[in-house]
Amino acid sequence: MSQLHDWWLSEYAAEIASTLREREKLRMPFHFHSPEFRYRPYLVNWLRKVSEDMKMCNTCVHLAVYILDIFMDNHAIVVERLNLVTLVCLLLAAKFEERDSNVPKISELNLLVENPHPLRDYINVEFMILKFLNWNLVIPTAAHFAEYFAMFATLPSDLQHACSVQSYRHLQELAQKYIKDFLDQSLLEESLMGCRPSLVAAACVAAARYYLNLASPWSATLCEVTHYNLHHLQPYLNILLRTRTPVKSIKRKTFESPDHGYGTDNSTSSSPEVPSSKR
Repeated sequence: MSQLHDWWLSEYAAEIASTLREREKLRMPFHFHSPEFRYRPYLVNWLRKVSEDMKMCNTCVHLAVYILDIFMDNHAIVVERLNLVTLVCLLLAAKFEERDSNVPKISELNLLVENPHPLRDYINVEFMILKFLNWNLVIPTAAHFAEYFAMFATLPSDLQHACSVQSYRHLQELAQKYIKDFLDQSLLEESLMGCRPSLVAAACVAAARYYLNLASPWSATLCEVTHYNLHHLQPYLNILLRTRTPVKSIKRKTFESPDHGYGTDNSTSSSPEVPSSKR
């Protein structure tokens, strides 16, 4: 019965992955035009911290970051409003990816900033972002692809090459952990922003296998499942391994609120109700 369930699950996941590949082709390209791009690392880390505190899933975090990135890339946002836009991106991603019980209330989001935003500001920015995205949030990210690829990240035959691993289940758990760590890291890699998310996800799996000291960072099964061979992945794998740092829980005191430090930009003006489009 378990084998039948696993087969059904993998077949169902394969259909989803096929749909994601089709949707991947429709993603908007990045042009790196945002005048606020220098704030991105701070905003992404803050978004990750908030998501971690609220126990949101990985696909929610990655979708929120993508929405933030593509919206910033196409709009000039007053610096003082970046925290509002970031929170709205997280709210939209949560509405799409999380259970209703785990979607944050606006009152909860306002507790994360020193200067709470009126309800109408959240509604206005949410409407503007949805309109920009053509009311479509079916946007594949590396985390979505990784959910499928991770099912094939290891094989029982890998166990003989893994050091200090007690069982195959332990190996699978370690692989899942490393994949998530590399996915988190990929969010901060600006050179990966414009890459296909399926490619980034596959590179994260390869990086996890590398860190597990398996005989090979790739396998024939993964080649078939992901549609990529190691040659395709090597440049992205090199980026992940070259910049590898331990991904730990982010300390609260570091990212309590992005309110401070934004007012020093001489190019900012009085805050409008919503960001202005560059198009």
